This record gives sequence, C-alpha cells and structure tokens, in this order.
Amino acid sequence: MNYRLNRSATLKSIAIESLLRLYQQHPALKAGVSLLSENKENLHLSGLNGSTTSLCLGSLFISLERTCLVLEDDAERAGYVYQDLVQLLGPENVRFYPPSFKRTLSNGEDPGSTILRTDVLNTLQQGNPCVVVAYPESLLENVIPDHELKTKLLDLHQGERIDTGFVIELLHDYGFERVDYVYEPGQFSVRGSLIDVFSWGNEWPYRLDFFGDELESLRTFNIETQLSKDQVTAIRIIPKT
Repeated sequence: MNYRLNRSATLKSIAIESLLRLYQQHPALKAGVSLLSENKENLHLSGLNGSTTSLCLGSLFISLERTCLVLEDDAERAGYVYQDLVQLLGPENVRFYPPSFKRTLSNGEDPGSTILRTDVLNTLQQGNPCVVVAYPESLLENVIPDHELKTKLLDLHQGERIDTGFVIELLHDYGFERVDYVYEPGQFSVRGSLIDVFSWGNEWPYRLDFFGDELESLRTFNIETQLSKDQVTAIRIIPKT
C-alpha cells in the first residue's frame, strides 16, 4: 500500500512539473516574464479560467524567483487559488494573507488568521521569495513597518547565554500575556527554569529550558497535554503585527 501511495505521489509530482514547464514555454508567459524582468511591477492577464490562473502564476513565480502578490476578488476565490498554488509549488512557497478579524456578529479577532498574517510578514522580512495570496479585506488593516518589525524579533539559539529576566521583560514589552498555562498565541508562562511562549509566527508553542543563564534546550509542546514534543536548535519569537 505504501509503495502504491508513494508511486502515485511521485507520478503526480512529475505530471505537475511537466505541466509547469509546458506553461513556461507559452509565448504569452515568456512575454510576461520579460516585462516583469524589466522591473515592471504589475502584469495584467486576461482570458484565464479555472486553474489556468494558478498555472500561469506558478510558472511566472518559477521563472522569476521573486515574491508575487496575488489579489483575488474575495475570500472564496483566494482560497481556491491558494490551494491550487500549494499543489503546484509546495506549501513552503505559498502564503495566505487573510484579514485578522472574523466576519461575524462579534467581529472578534481570529488568532489563526493573525498567525498567518505574521508568517507572511516574517517571510517577507527574511527576503524569502514566495507567492502571497490575498483579497481586498486583507489589505485594509495597518501592519507594523518593516524597520520596526526587525527591532522586535527575538532569535534564540540552544546553548546561548541570556538572562531569563531579560526574556520575560521583553515578552511583556512585546505585548505577550503572562498566564499559568499557555494555550493560544500571544501568551507565555514561567515555571521555575521553564519559559513557555506561543509566538504569533509559529504553529506550535515553544518551551525554553534554562540552566542558570544558559538556554539548555528548546522544544515545541502540545497545548492540550502540555507535554514537550520535538527538540529544535533555534527559534524566532515574533510579536503581534
């Protein structure tokens, strides 16, 4: 069964790569790449239907190797294009940028959407090329300026020496809420030599284990069981953007 699944996935990957190469050879796409390579910032494509839009966008991204913003009409259309591009380019090359607030009677903030938005800003700040899929509502909210975001990133590495009091004070300054147990983004807790923190730019929260001022280990942990998961060697803590 595993062999069949792996073989099917491999054939699918080969088919996608072949399709993208075919689109890259289209005269219209070549002309688009040429225009964008001349520092043109916008390109208008017409006559595209269904997944041909995503195929063209994927081909352009592969040819240009630079960040592209795809602005769709609404959330539903943006979701379809995002899923298509993930299939074509892989999740590491595509980002979804939703508004941070839910369209409900309460209009409450959605932590999941805030994480996605923060991930986009962090990816752009690092200079990693990607395709960002958004829709008009996504762009109506103010975001932290790039130069200010750079000053509010906390990079930590296993084995480095850093004062725990400094880390706690910095988390306070970044707007993180101190709680007994961490269960959602924007929170941190302190228990003896452990600092648990759920950054706005990560899927899992982190557990920092100190031995004096030495950061002895870094691990992700499960918010439901509060048990440690995977060990990592470096993390980036990102404030709410």
